This record gives sequence, structure tokens and C-alpha cells, in this order.
Amino acid sequence: MERYSMLINTRRIFVAFLGTFAINMLANTLIAEARTRQLTLTEKTRRSEFVVTGTVSEVQANRAIVNIGQFAKGFLPTTSITVELPSIPNLETNAANFNPRDSVLIFGNNNGPRYMTKIRKDEAVQYEAAVKSIIEYDVAGSTKQKRALLVAMMRSNNPLLQHAALWDFVYLDPNTRNEGDSNDDLLPILDGLARGSDDRIVNLAVQIIGKTMSRKSIPILIDLIESGNARSSKAASRELHSKARAVARNNLGDSSDKPKRNANEWKEWWKNNKDKFK
Repeated sequence: MERYSMLINTRRIFVAFLGTFAINMLANTLIAEARTRQLTLTEKTRRSEFVVTGTVSEVQANRAIVNIGQFAKGFLPTTSITVELPSIPNLETNAANFNPRDSVLIFGNNNGPRYMTKIRKDEAVQYEAAVKSIIEYDVAGSTKQKRALLVAMMRSNNPLLQHAALWDFVYLDPNTRNEGDSNDDLLPILDGLARGSDDRIVNLAVQIIGKTMSRKSIPILIDLIESGNARSSKAASRELHSKARAVARNNLGDSSDKPKRNANEWKEWWKNNKDKFK
């Protein structure tokens, strides 16, 4: 009987150890990831229990005190919050970046890591709207509702909303992205976003346009090459090379430094090959 009790207790200790080990591994993974790449707004929002704007009131050797502004997600019953500053700077929080009176956005968990990003005062409203839209998207009950929300985000004038929506379409939610037979209804919106000045938005918009490689999307990519927008031209040329390689010669459109010549080569190719696409 005594041996049986010892065995039960040993198993309980082992299970508790595994649980603690798993939690520590997750926390360490998130911290390590923040050191090697910058998480997207969508990722940080989903991993945080609260998101709040604020103003730095004091910066010490290893922490910052922040006066709380508006909560975009969650709530804390306090007027200030402490953010531990890492001894090893990472892409999310770097002690050298912050000074008193800085406007910041904090992503945090009650008992876990907190990340702080410096923002301009006029960006606070944009960030709040973007975070709330991401939350609204996540709780939407149907694929149709999610798609409608993403389209509205793409049509907004808020670049944070636009990027969050494009990120979801390209990477995070393929079921929503591929709803129906095609994304042709999105092409006019994507075409406009692909002609902008934000590299991230341009690249993501072009990638979505190139997903279908259809009779409607390929002419848009060719037109983007000679749009006069260097970002759009390079992204569209890269996308065509990547997706049409199976049916086009390898050196087609290699004149990336000469957009007009590049576009004309693709136009000639398209005239002879469009029947191969739906």
C-alpha cells in the first residue's frame, strides 16, 4: 500500500513537472521569437491578454513605468503599468528606444511577458481601431462574416488595418482567403493597394493577386510592371517569374531595370499563352 502511494505521488510530481516545463518552453519560445523577428500586429494581438496605449513616465535601468491611456483589448484596474526591459535588446522592446513622454503601445499578459512599441501620438487611434478589428475578426462566427470584415479592413484608409487584412488573406486563414471559386471580386481593391508606397502592403497585395494566376489577375500584374511605381513593378515582376515559370521561358521579363521592355515581353507572352489559363 505504501509503495502504491509513493507511485501515485511520483506520477503527480512528474505530471506537474511536465506542465511547468511546457509553460516555460512556450514563454521561452515567444521571447526567442521576438529576438529574431518582429511579430505582426495580428500575432501580438492574439497572444496578448491586454493591449493598451500609454505614455512613458519614467525609464530605469531594467524597466519603464507607463501611464495607461486607452485599452484596445482587455483591462487592468490601474493607472500605470511596469514593463520589464530585456537585458538583451530584441526587435519588440529595447531599453535604449524609450524616453519619458514617449507614446507607446503595450501588448501584455497578466503573468507573462509584456512588449512595448513606440508610436506617434497620432497613430494611437489607428492602432486601437486595428486591434479591435482583429478581435472582431477572430470572434466572427462564419467564413462569410470573416471575409466581409477583411474586405472592409482592406478598403479602409488605415494602413494598419490594411496590412492586418492582407496578412490574414495570404498567411493565416486560407479557408477565408479561398472562399468560393476565386478572389476575382478582390482584384480592384488589391490593384489599388499594390500601387501604394508601403512596401509591406504592396508586396502582400501583389502576392494575393498572383495566387490565382487567372485571365483576370495576370493582366493586372503585367500592368503593375509598367505602373511607374518601382515597388509595384519589382513585386509584380517577381510574382510573375515565380508563378508562370512552368509555362514561360526562364529569361522572360529579365529586364527588371527596364519596366517598359519587361512589360512588353510579358504582354507578348500573354497574347500567346492566355488560353492556358482559366
